[in-house]
Amino acid sequence: MQGRRQGVTMKSLLALSLAILALSFCPAQPLCDFLGKDSVFAVIAGDTIVVWDIAACAYCSAAFRVGVTAGADTICIVQTDTAGRIATCDCLFDLRTSISGLPSGTYRVVIERDLLKQYGYPSDLHQFIGSVQVNYGSAGSPGLSYSTFQSGCQPSSVPFGRRADPGQFVLYQNYPNPFNPSTTVRFQTPRWEFVVIRLYDLLGQEVQTLWAERTSPGSHERTIELSPHASSGTYLCRMDAGSFSRTVVMVLLR
Repeated sequence: MQGRRQGVTMKSLLALSLAILALSFCPAQPLCDFLGKDSVFAVIAGDTIVVWDIAACAYCSAAFRVGVTAGADTICIVQTDTAGRIATCDCLFDLRTSISGLPSGTYRVVIERDLLKQYGYPSDLHQFIGSVQVNYGSAGSPGLSYSTFQSGCQPSSVPFGRRADPGQFVLYQNYPNPFNPSTTVRFQTPRWEFVVIRLYDLLGQEVQTLWAERTSPGSHERTIELSPHASSGTYLCRMDAGSFSRTVVMVLLR
């Protein structure tokens, strides 16, 4: 019992240290506590499980090395930060892990993060990010294999509904969401910039280009309607403008 209490105390002290550290580095920005911001999705593509971690919140310098281990009914994905320094800003990242070569069955996919291993914190204090259950069919390859993807840094923006700083790039959450058959995508640019907004499915395949043009400063919006043949489900709407990149999750309900 005493050892368990010491473990809880250790984690509490670590959480407090991270909060103080974040505040000291980012006094002008919201605290990037990355709790409850991640959206975890999984989709089956042939013999591959594609797992998305959308809006992973970390320091701008974070560079994640992703490792995968698989047991009888559990797949564990650990995201380890390998950056050599802590940047002075918060960022959102999209991480995708593609896994194949497992026996058929039902798996619980668990995502954990080891954000500050490079700065002297114990390497076994992984933070739980989220989990999802998948039903996996027959495998086409003999053993576990996986690949990963990390998007560019996405400077964190204000929550939808709050007025944004006019000097920022912002991609707002579409409205309505979920939607059927149409929804409005709204975004903001602080200067003239070539803006591209594309819609992807959970496999990372492009579904539709919503915007691709040199865009004037200010707020812009576009109402879109997906093809009648588009399947119900979750889609990723991504905006790229210069070095800015941001993704929001859209849900189509037929």
